[in-house]
Parts: sequence; structure tokens; C-alpha cells
Amino acid sequence: LRREVTLLRILRQALGERSDIARLIDWQLDTQPAFLETEHTEGGDLERFAARRGGIGEIPDEDRLEIVAGAAVALGAAHSIGVLHQDLKPGNILVVEDAESGRPKARLTDFGVGHVLDRDLLSSPGITVNKLTQTLLSSHSPGGTPLYAAPEIFAGKPASIQTDVYSLGVVLYQLVVGDLSRPLAPGWERDVEDELLRADIAACVDGSPERRLGSATELADRLRGLSARRSALEEKERSRRRELEERRRV
Repeated sequence: LRREVTLLRILRQALGERSDIARLIDWQLDTQPAFLETEHTEGGDLERFAARRGGIGEIPDEDRLEIVAGAAVALGAAHSIGVLHQDLKPGNILVVEDAESGRPKARLTDFGVGHVLDRDLLSSPGITVNKLTQTLLSSHSPGGTPLYAAPEIFAGKPASIQTDVYSLGVVLYQLVVGDLSRPLAPGWERDVEDELLRADIAACVDGSPERRLGSATELADRLRGLSARRSALEEKERSRRRELEERRRV
């Protein structure tokens, strides 16, 4: 709890109030019972949100992709100041319904096993770290959920921004196929008909961290630009066909 309180305070101090990261309201850690209170999210986490609607497969495709895009933006913001989440999964993505459109929006929560990449963050004004310095700086911290963990974690290598990107890619895969319990296993590509989404997932879950997307924000841009990308791909295919037809005539 101390770890999460510290990271949420660092995030708030550096990024300000954000609707896509759960807001820390109060905490009590010195006496029992210890507690941490964050703002209430009526939709609950993604798993509960989906269950109340008959399963993730019953949620429109565009809403599923927007949830991932929103989580990616929040994750990218945390990464921009050097904070890793390290346990990204549907259970740690809360869902808020937009007051105007009624569409679901993502809100990240549970930074309890996260850490910081920059020691200077721990000296921020008003942040008390006490005995947590090494824990917060450790990139080999225990925790996380195996189903969403990048392969380098199992190899004992340090976590990085690309480690979180991998987890995000697994979540995207699960939402695309409509199954929040399905693991990413060899042959997963056969489950994804859309070639652009297949490419997006692959760019997140490459076995080599250095070959993954450079940021979570890049995935958000890809997903939110999916319609334009499809149009461009279709136009490219039409151009290819016209060129072939012209060659046949010659």
C-alpha cells in the first residue's frame, strides 16, 4: 500500500489530475486497519463491466478498441515521467462511461507493484519514501500477473516501458478476440482476422523488447486512426489492382 500511495502521489504531482488514472483520495498506513481509498468508478473494472453486458464479445468493437486506446494514453502518460505499472491487465483497467457520449473510457488503477525509472522522482517535494527507495527503483520487483507478463520477465531481466507495452498487447488481443481469459500462445494470429489489428498486436508482443512499439501512446494513435488506416490500405489495394489491369491491357 505504501508503494502504491507513493506512486499515485508522484503521478498526481507530475501529471496533475487526470480522469484516466484513478485519483487517490485518502490513506491510512501507520495504524491498523491500513487502507487506501481511490475515487469510485461505477463501471468497475473491465472484467466486471464486460460481465454485466453479457461478456466482452457483446461490447461493440469500436468501444473495445477505445478502452485499450484510453488505457494506452494513461500508460503513456505514466511512462513519460518514468513510472512503470508492471501489472497491466483487465482487472486493473477501470471503465467510466462518458457523460456526453455514453461510451466507455478507461481509467488505470493499482500501481502497487510498479516502480520508477528515475531516482529523482523520489525526491519530489512532499513525497515521503522512507524505506521504499530500493523497492521503487527495483526493475526486478516481484508481482504482476503471469498471463500478461513479457517473456523477458520470466528470464529475470529488468522491466521497461516495453514490458508494459507487451502487457497492453495481450489485453488488446483478448479484447479483439472477445475472450478476457485467453492466453497469447503460438498461432494467436489465426484468431485475428483484421490484418491491421494483427499488425498492432504483433508490434506490442514481439519477443524482443527492442522491436516492440516505442511507446504505449503509439498504440493509442494506431487504434484511434484505424478507420483512416483501413481506407489507406483499401486505396493502396485499389491502386495495385488498377496497375495490374493496365499492365494486362498493354
